[in-house]
Amino acid sequence: MGLAKNFMKDLRSLTSLYPVAKWIMRIFVFVYVLVYYGPRFLEPSLTSEYFFLAIVYVFSALLLLIGGFGQNSNLTRIAAFIMFFAIISHLIAALIVFHKFDELFASRLLLLSIVIYFLTSSKRFERPKKSSSADGLFDERETKDIEA
Repeated sequence: MGLAKNFMKDLRSLTSLYPVAKWIMRIFVFVYVLVYYGPRFLEPSLTSEYFFLAIVYVFSALLLLIGGFGQNSNLTRIAAFIMFFAIISHLIAALIVFHKFDELFASRLLLLSIVIYFLTSSKRFERPKKSSSADGLFDERETKDIEA
């Protein structure tokens, strides 16, 4: 019983790594987009729809990365919304038009799940910090964010 309690205590302490995990996901999305769509983005061809799709992916991934530095999560959510529709359209085209269900399709599903996370998460709903006052109440500024 003591071993299980210590294990659960260790797992609870991992929650302090939550911000690091979010940044790792942001960086992963940006690197993924640069690896798959960077070459198309760097070779502009106004006659290719893949170039325009690469523009959408690269700029939305860049906005997703930049959105992590903001006070609120609006930029992150807008970028995730744009990327969500780009990925959905890409997946539909892969299934219906090209009849492909390969590793690239699976990697886009993984990217889609991360984008859905950023689309639905908000800095406003993260766990509020307790103030340093003796009564243990929340800071007035933090309660406004929770109520909004």
